[in-house]
Amino acid sequence: MSQRKKTGILPILIISVVCVMIAVGTILVLLALGFFGIGEGVYIPFVSAKKIAVIDVIGTLYESDDIISQLKRHRKNGSVGAIILHIESPGGTVGASQEIYQEILRTREEYDLPVFASLGGIAASGGYYIASACEKIYANPGTITGSIGVILNFPNMEELFSKIGLRFTVIKTGEYKDIGSSFREMTEEEKTILQDMIDDVFDQFVEAVVDGRLEAIGEILSLPKDAENKKALVTEKVYELADGRVFSGRQALDYGLVDELGTLEDVIWAVADEIGIKGEPSVIRFEEPKSILEGIFGKDSIRIFDDNPTIQYVWR
Repeated sequence: MSQRKKTGILPILIISVVCVMIAVGTILVLLALGFFGIGEGVYIPFVSAKKIAVIDVIGTLYESDDIISQLKRHRKNGSVGAIILHIESPGGTVGASQEIYQEILRTREEYDLPVFASLGGIAASGGYYIASACEKIYANPGTITGSIGVILNFPNMEELFSKIGLRFTVIKTGEYKDIGSSFREMTEEEKTILQDMIDDVFDQFVEAVVDGRLEAIGEILSLPKDAENKKALVTEKVYELADGRVFSGRQALDYGLVDELGTLEDVIWAVADEIGIKGEPSVIRFEEPKSILEGIFGKDSIRIFDDNPTIQYVWR
C-alpha cells in the first residue's frame, strides 16, 4: 500500500516541475518582449532578438529633457542593441545641444551602447552638433546639414519706442548689466564683449566636431592614422568649413562630415547588420505625451511669448 502511494506521487511531482518550468519560461519570454514596462525588456539569448531604438529629434532644440530621458530608458532596456537618432532639426540653444551631446557620449562610453545618427531633411547647426557625438552619421543626399557656427540676436526697438513716446528708466548694478537691451543702441565695447563670448562657444562647437569626426575627416585629408599633427590639421579643416554655410548630404560626405548616404530605413537595416540582427529588425519608438498647447500649436508653442535672447547653434 505504501509503495503504491509513493508511485502515485511521482507523476504529480513531474507534472508540477514541468508546470513550474513552463511558467518560468513564459515569464522570461514576456520580459524579453517588454510586457513588464513600456518598451523595457530583458534580452535573453536564444529567446529574444536584439531591438533597435529610434529616437526622433524633431524641431528646434530648446530643451534636452525629452531626448535625454529616452536615452536613459533605452540604456536600461536589456533588449536594445543600438540607438538611432533620427534628426530633423535646424539646431537650437547651445545648452540643449551640449547636454544631448554629452548624454550620447555617456551612452556610448559608459554603457557600451552604440548610437548612430540618421539625418533627415535638415540637421543643421545644433542638429549636426549632436550628430557628431554619434558612432556613425548617415544622411540623405539632399539633407541640409552643416551650418557650424553660433548666432545671437538682439532686437533694437529704440526708434519705435521713440515714435510712440515710450521711455524706460534702467537702474543697474554694473556698466554691462543691461547689455543687449532692446531699449537702446548697443555700444561697440558691448559688441566686442558679446563677440568674444560667442567666439568661445564657437570654438567649443568646432572642438566637438573635431573629436567626433577626427578619423573620418583625417581619411578625407589622406592623413596617416598615427599622424602626429592629425588633430591640428583636422581642426584647421573644420574651421574652414565652419563659416555658417550649409551643405547637402552628398557634399557633407565629400568633406567627411557624414559617413554614408541613406534613408532612415537604410540606416535601420545597416545598424541591424552591424549589431548582428538576422532578418527584419524590430524597432522601438517612444512618443512622449504632449501638452494641450503643444498639441494645438506644435512643439515650439511654449516659446511664442519668450523674447529672451539665447545663444544658439541654429541655422539662420
